[in-house]
Amino acid sequence: MYGDSDRNAVVQHQKDSSKYPTSGISTTPNYDNAASYAKGSKGTSEGYVYTIDTALLEKFNVAPYIVDEHANKPTKPEDNEVILVAEDFGCIPVGIISKKAAVT
Repeated sequence: MYGDSDRNAVVQHQKDSSKYPTSGISTTPNYDNAASYAKGSKGTSEGYVYTIDTALLEKFNVAPYIVDEHANKPTKPEDNEVILVAEDFGCIPVGIISKKAAVT
């Protein structure tokens, strides 16, 4: 994570993950928002929405950081963002993915 604490890392990541990179990935439980992100900033790209089985996070040593619990004013509160971080700060294990849907 970034900064001196997990909280600092979560707050900075949700503000601008390109400016404050972390080992986390941003997720949202809102399918429409996820689909919008999958289409890219211009909304014209093809992409994917991955459904994550949150019951498997602990088994695969992935920590969820709920942005609303760390940031006083989340940048995008409508996302209900959760940042996922693997214990080794590496890739998120594919074993937590329960579904992959193409978005066009």
